[in-house]
Amino acid sequence: MALCTRLQPKKVQKLPDIKVFIKFIEGVPFEEALARAQVENHIIASNMRLYIPLASHGEWGTAYSGNEAWKNIQDAFPCWSGTMAAYTEPGKRFKKAAEKTSTLGSGYSIIYTDPQTNIRWLFPVPDEHLDRKNALLVSEHPNYKVLVDGNDRIVLAARVGLIKNFAAKEGWYPTDPRYLIPIGRAISPTVEASYNARISARVGPIARGYNVCVGNNRQIVNLAQPPSMAFGVVVLQKSTPQFVEGTGSYRKPPHEVGGETSETRNPEPDIERPDDGKKTQEEGFLQRLAKAMTF
Repeated sequence: MALCTRLQPKKVQKLPDIKVFIKFIEGVPFEEALARAQVENHIIASNMRLYIPLASHGEWGTAYSGNEAWKNIQDAFPCWSGTMAAYTEPGKRFKKAAEKTSTLGSGYSIIYTDPQTNIRWLFPVPDEHLDRKNALLVSEHPNYKVLVDGNDRIVLAARVGLIKNFAAKEGWYPTDPRYLIPIGRAISPTVEASYNARISARVGPIARGYNVCVGNNRQIVNLAQPPSMAFGVVVLQKSTPQFVEGTGSYRKPPHEVGGETSETRNPEPDIERPDDGKKTQEEGFLQRLAKAMTF
């Protein structure tokens, strides 16, 4: 499927540099990837940060110097991102679909059992989101840790974002401007669209570059694969200033973006980021695209 870029900015503020940490040929389950990144003090690249090299390599990869960017990380693909997400069946409120598990947060957690290992992944639901439906909870590495409790893996997030209109089915969709997660109503495939690969309910990291037979795996936001799958990993270069939440921005993000995303801060200590009060051109570009779409 041939695609052409349009509406791309002429100049792009430098984003955090990224590099291959684990090649796909040496791929590991996400739990191991997370542990190894922690040992070496790495930040796993977010779904948003992986967008530029994925979207701009190939036939149309000139505006973002995408060819070179892609060559630098292609050995990691398919790869895990550091974007942890949790969602339930369409139409079900979190409180109804989640289970009462502990005293963490509201006490309710979204639970997903990895079919390959039978390990349970739990994402505690903040109180204020219990009545949400058709939504998705999200947190970016390193703003969460995974607690190992026997056969359970509990996601303890210091910052939790909410995607209010998460795409209910597989297919092509516009994406929210902050995390690049599919939202709203299905649309025709375009360079701005992403393919939503999902199941009924899941807790786990987003994977990128994994082909689910839709023709263009560069645009797949994979929210379906179990965390036990062995994928590569891309991380931020240590020499690059750390950035906020996968937006490519050096400022703290607003509480609400485009009416689709909000964020909850939990009592756990947060990880602060440099704040220069500026919005990157990439973020502005994505926000303009979101506003231009009707769904």
